[in-house]
Amino acid sequence: MNFITKNIDKKTHTRFLVSEAWIEYYTSYLNGEQKKPPEPINNENLKQMILTKTLPKNIYLINELVWRFVQKCYGGGPEIKQSNKSISFLGGSVSDHLSETQTADTFSRSEGLESMRNSVLETQTAPWYINTTPYLKPMGFANPSFYCYMNACLQMLLGITEFSQYIYQEKYKNLSGKEDTKFWKSMTEVVHGHFKNQSCMIPKNLRRLSVKCFDPYQQHDAHEFLTFLLSGLQDELNLSLPKKEIEFKTAESAWIHYKKYHVSLVDELLSGQLISTVRCTSCKHVSKTFDPFLDLSLPIIPGETKDLNDCLQAFEREEDIDDNYKCEKCKATGKAKKKLHAHRYPKYLLVNLKRFQTLPKKKKIRDMISYPVTSWKLKE
Repeated sequence: MNFITKNIDKKTHTRFLVSEAWIEYYTSYLNGEQKKPPEPINNENLKQMILTKTLPKNIYLINELVWRFVQKCYGGGPEIKQSNKSISFLGGSVSDHLSETQTADTFSRSEGLESMRNSVLETQTAPWYINTTPYLKPMGFANPSFYCYMNACLQMLLGITEFSQYIYQEKYKNLSGKEDTKFWKSMTEVVHGHFKNQSCMIPKNLRRLSVKCFDPYQQHDAHEFLTFLLSGLQDELNLSLPKKEIEFKTAESAWIHYKKYHVSLVDELLSGQLISTVRCTSCKHVSKTFDPFLDLSLPIIPGETKDLNDCLQAFEREEDIDDNYKCEKCKATGKAKKKLHAHRYPKYLLVNLKRFQTLPKKKKIRDMISYPVTSWKLKE
């Protein structure tokens, strides 16, 4: 509600038309009259009315800031723009004079604003940081005993500008309804320590948090610690998932559902989506599942993988499933083919190279894997 009330009256060059049914339901939801969050925006009927020039009497127009906000929260479409009295959408444009129609910025009405509930999602989609935040200069971490695995992960995360500045301004406090945000507070100590100190710092609170899982007197895997840290940050901000499991027919519907409940900065910057396809070799039936990821663990095949694209192709290569697979269609138990595909990439892709081989015997794979310094152009 805060984001909408602050931005609804701002003038933008382009305004957007929204389905009457959707916008009225959303207003009721903000007022507390509806408990269930809105479904994705559906402007298909509105689009057809525009094409046939049978516009409804009341046109619901919102500015670009609010449109980007609600579309990012709930998804859907299509996007219908109104600019200079011309209405346009992807694949078409209709010129129409809107002076005779009534416009209603339903969100901006003053009645009942005090009773509107705060939305967790609106905080998540507000600007991450203000550019007045000091620049985070490179600095070291004290490295007694075996803390190199932790220090490497922290240096990597603090290299993401949005992440460090978001924590510096403690934006997570506006998002969390929980009192115990020990992971975010520990990261705040790290970031503020960077700004204050000249040479290096010790992340004391983070070490205390990790001691139950990571013995300070032994070496540990950096990827395992990163998973531990990111999971902790997620758990402190994300919403509780519904108890009833939902089967999704499309990657888009699965992604909308995931983003509705995963509102942390970790998910905003680092989450992507995998499609797992299993094909029964008996009846040829194909089943798909859609899974989120925060990083990709890519294999190294000695003598074959030379760069990151090679590793990604090896990761997405079809493989055999043993004879224990039971097909959901023909109910036969036998072999199947499985394939993983990175369907949706995050803003920042974290990659872990699997350098340790367990069979036929345990060993470290020391092949050199080249990677670009500035940008990674993924092969189709």
